[in-house]
Amino acid sequence: MGTTARRCAVAVVVAFAAAVIAGCASDETVTSTATTTPVTASSGTSETTEAPPGTDPGDGEYAEACALIDEIDQTAEDDLASAIVLFEEARDAGPEELVDHWDTLTDTFTEIEALGAGDDDLGRAFELMADPAFMEAAATIDDFATDECGLDVNLDPSDEDTTGGLTDPGSTDTTSTTDPDDDPTSIDALQAHLKSEYGTEAWWPVLDDATSWGASTVGGDVEWSVTISNADAVALTASDLEAACGAMAEYLDTYEDGAVSIEIVDADDAVLVSRAPGAACAAA
Repeated sequence: MGTTARRCAVAVVVAFAAAVIAGCASDETVTSTATTTPVTASSGTSETTEAPPGTDPGDGEYAEACALIDEIDQTAEDDLASAIVLFEEARDAGPEELVDHWDTLTDTFTEIEALGAGDDDLGRAFELMADPAFMEAAATIDDFATDECGLDVNLDPSDEDTTGGLTDPGSTDTTSTTDPDDDPTSIDALQAHLKSEYGTEAWWPVLDDATSWGASTVGGDVEWSVTISNADAVALTASDLEAACGAMAEYLDTYEDGAVSIEIVDADDAVLVSRAPGAACAAA
């Protein structure tokens, strides 16, 4: 079972806000095999598309601005302060007609950076990102990145979900932003299901903030593991742990081809709750 370092990638710059509120950590690890896909705070790492004829991120009148936009797109989600500095540099390097739009992004994310992690803070972040001025600024800069730089930064909030999979706490819509039909045995599909169905449970924030998720196939059976911090381990009761494990088992038994075993462990690899294939989850 291989281990790959998880980087909180920026496929969508707006996902910075969701990552800051959700406490995304740039040093998380995800363990996976070919049967699973590593989960990221957003929908994946950004890709540079082929530039339109006559343009290139490294050439042209606004080459410096394009290079800065590309750098913004690669900035770790937990480094919002660096992104804000890059916003300001891109504003100065770009065309005059984008100055006000860059200022809008800078002001919005500066306020988001100062927010806490409570529901009220998260609600405020969604309010800021739903502001028409922010939406217009993001869409305009997205168009510039595409047309002038040949970059696909997915900044326009109207194009797709740009909230990193978070649900507005003021909304009653709990529909998962990950379609299980894409790969129901992936880590991100499982996490999306747990958030959608069990987001109000005491154990979900702990699993959501886990330092690693992983799965491997051994002899046709599937072994899933989740590692949580020692502080979170102490905070959860045996009932919480068994409920979390049980929710995972119910979902995975539906979609995995092989029999499923589950372990939730602490940072010292001590097993907190486990489940043998076909058995009930039992706290240690």
